[in-house]
Amino acid sequence: MNKEFIKRNRWIIGGFLILFVGLFLYFTYAHPLVIFDTDDWNYVGEPRHAIPGFGRGIWNPIKVFPEILQCLISELGVCFIMPFTKDFFLATSYAYAVFGSLMILGFFVVFLRFIDKKLHMNTFRKLLVLGLAVSLFFLTFVSKDTGNVNLFSENNLTCFFNYTVPAVLNMGMVLFFMTDGITDLLDRSVSFSKRAVVFVLCYLCICSNLCESYFLAIYLGQVILFDILRDHRDVKKIVRRNRTPIILFLGWILSLGLELSGGRSAQVGNTNMAETLPLALGYFVNRFAGSNVWVVIAVAVIVMISLTLLLRDMKKQIKLISGRCFWDLLRLLHFMQ
Repeated sequence: MNKEFIKRNRWIIGGFLILFVGLFLYFTYAHPLVIFDTDDWNYVGEPRHAIPGFGRGIWNPIKVFPEILQCLISELGVCFIMPFTKDFFLATSYAYAVFGSLMILGFFVVFLRFIDKKLHMNTFRKLLVLGLAVSLFFLTFVSKDTGNVNLFSENNLTCFFNYTVPAVLNMGMVLFFMTDGITDLLDRSVSFSKRAVVFVLCYLCICSNLCESYFLAIYLGQVILFDILRDHRDVKKIVRRNRTPIILFLGWILSLGLELSGGRSAQVGNTNMAETLPLALGYFVNRFAGSNVWVVIAVAVIVMISLTLLLRDMKKQIKLISGRCFWDLLRLLHFMQ
């Protein structure tokens, strides 16, 4: 990072520094991340192997990333912060707050890169978009009925590492791919270091939490699907163009199978979906019914504007795809006659 870059982006860097400080204070005072229940103590002191497991004897076969990370951050807090604080809980809380703040900060950095590439905004507008995006995570559920609930809130420390952190990682990875394109892991013209970093991050995304890895899986699926719709005549070319998305998507399918073999899935499998689905939908409706109506309106407006911009960029592609499908349908009808 040279002086010219710092000078040119000093306001953006300042904005991110303010964001980091705000997040750190939030995770240490307003919503402290502390060890307090049996799940927290269990995962803080019980590291696991860095590869997924298989079988009923493992409760969460694919939760490699959160279960290793929670133990690792705790160890770092004890080794590097506790000598100064002389307090185990304070040291680990600071460690969790630093990590959580950096994780969320990284997500917003990738988010701002994505917005900047699509809209090419000046510094002032970038800061406005950043402030709006951050505020939406905290203001959506601010009402008299919800208190301090926000999109980073979890019930305990373990849930923060098992749900919030994987969600942030997967969303950030999707935004990275949407900004720079999917890195071809088999292309030797791409630097080995970049391919290695992308592979490790994708591995951690897939082996984080099945509920949160949907973000990456859905994105990979739509990339493959749209490419098939554009040109479905040559299967070899489709596979060659999408070999990395296909490999990653198959890896996610494998993780799904491993997770279904675990103890937690076996327990969930004994529940009645006809009973639990209405309860889940009711909870979802009640949660949004208690949200801040003005924030919901703002989100709706932003979504409409985003869809307008997206559809404008995709208009030519949609016409091309629909045209090819139309002619293929005519050929099929002619052949059937």
